[in-house]
Amino acid sequence: MIAAEAVTHAIVPGRVVLRDVSFRIDEGEHVVLLGANGSGKSTLLRILAGLVFPTSGRAVFDGAPLERRTLRRDGFERRLRRQVGLSFQSPDAMLFNPTVFDEIAFGPRQLEEHPADLEPRVAHWAGRAGVDHLLERSPFSLSTGEKQRVCLAALLVLEPRLLLLDEPAASLDPRSTGWLVDLLQELEVTTLVSTHNLSMAPELGDRVLVLSEDHRLIHDGAIEPFLSDRERLLAANLVHTHRHRHGDREHRHYHTHDWS
Repeated sequence: MIAAEAVTHAIVPGRVVLRDVSFRIDEGEHVVLLGANGSGKSTLLRILAGLVFPTSGRAVFDGAPLERRTLRRDGFERRLRRQVGLSFQSPDAMLFNPTVFDEIAFGPRQLEEHPADLEPRVAHWAGRAGVDHLLERSPFSLSTGEKQRVCLAALLVLEPRLLLLDEPAASLDPRSTGWLVDLLQELEVTTLVSTHNLSMAPELGDRVLVLSEDHRLIHDGAIEPFLSDRERLLAANLVHTHRHRHGDREHRHYHTHDWS
């Protein structure tokens, strides 16, 4: 379905954020993207969504390269926006409509799809996201967790084939995080989800891509063996140690970065 082929990206000359990253994701897969802050996770998701173009290498969707000239050809960009949904880590980067209803309806309206059943579709996905009671509210009046739910509903209303989710639980409380995991497991959609939360990662997929701090892909494979490999977790800066005191005794424990 989607692939990265030797993707390298530099924000400015000399500041590389991805180095020679290659992988493919097939239809129906559920894949987790791990990496320390600054490893390039968000940039990679934007490249796969066709919002950023790599300095070298390419991303490919359904056999077509995600390049400026391709996006301008034969309605390809329209199909891409319909079939690939990207959520940003900060929901405020996605919200700009006057009401929650308009926010969720924005995508179908822009794509001019299903005008006759727009209201029931918005109501359905607002209900799945738990924001159906907020449809007349301004999205800017909501809590951060409610905004995150609205953003997810705004993606799901298009019923995409692929979801690219950048730290989707970052603004959610534990109950809402559980709801999110349940929802993603119920959806018949291919997913690539970035997270820091190692305890949640196995619930989001059975395959993991891991970016190192020098912006390379250092693991692509089954998630459970990787999460059991302390040395590789340390090398990727996904666990850390610090001292604990118990009375006059001192020792060290390994800790995972279990924030989203």
